[in-house]
Amino acid sequence: DVVQQNENSLQITWNAVENADSYTIYRCEEATGTYTLLADNLTTLKYIDTTVTTGKTYYYKVAPVLITDEVTHRGDYSSVVQGKTRLSVPARHPSS
Repeated sequence: DVVQQNENSLQITWNAVENADSYTIYRCEEATGTYTLLADNLTTLKYIDTTVTTGKTYYYKVAPVLITDEVTHRGDYSSVVQGKTRLSVPARHPSS
């Protein structure tokens, strides 16, 4: 899932994968474009992307990393999720 933290960040969360030692997250600006490494060696199930531009849509996928006999293996990618930041709108207060 992707949730807007504020105008300048998105929080990406994912489900745990059994036996995963860490996770790697990739980002793209087009759903079918080339994904680039955003962060690796993540040991939690969330990541906050603070390198986003307000109003732009981003696509993310996560891969688990498993280490077996000192050999690193990347698991299957998650489904692609997307998120977009929007400008905050001040709350409207009723006129008195």
